[in-house]
Amino acid sequence: LTLDDVTVVVAGMPWHWKALNLLVLVLPRLALWKLTVEAGITFLMETATIDDAIVNAVALAFILNVPIAIQEAFTSHETKTLMEKLHDFEFPAAVYSASGVKEMMEEELSRTKRVLLRYLIPWRLLLACALTALVVMSYYWSHCIRDASGHWISKAVYSPTSVRYDFLKAVFPLLFPDEAHQSDPYWDPAMLQKN
Repeated sequence: LTLDDVTVVVAGMPWHWKALNLLVLVLPRLALWKLTVEAGITFLMETATIDDAIVNAVALAFILNVPIAIQEAFTSHETKTLMEKLHDFEFPAAVYSASGVKEMMEEELSRTKRVLLRYLIPWRLLLACALTALVVMSYYWSHCIRDASGHWISKAVYSPTSVRYDFLKAVFPLLFPDEAHQSDPYWDPAMLQKN
């Protein structure tokens, strides 16, 4: 018996393990993803030149690949081997009724249409474009206002009173807002009206 003869199949997962995985793995990763996306979009939107935008985009791609590099570095060889041997979870095959061939043909035609839709339409690209548009609009809604002509302009920008930034303010900005700034803005939309 060699390692090539071994197959690993997931038979299912109890609900309490699903709940634990949701709390320990899924929710923290979603929170980190949200914070990274918001910080990355802010980082890229506030970059002035195209050269800096390209460098910042490469830096952001590096940051997004850090979890994969950590997993590769700290996962044991045995775990990697088991993960490579793991087969996909397969749902039980559909049981066809005795009426036979017509139902099987209709099912096959329906399945073929679903497969064509899945592969012909670039769903991941559409999802990425929709998420990008959503996050960029979120940036505009939180950092900009509309002027009288309908253009987006920056809100008043204030200098911070200190360069110290707490961890809780960075990770949970809604729970611990940073309101300490100087009283006079260094940029104000009213400056545009004066010119």
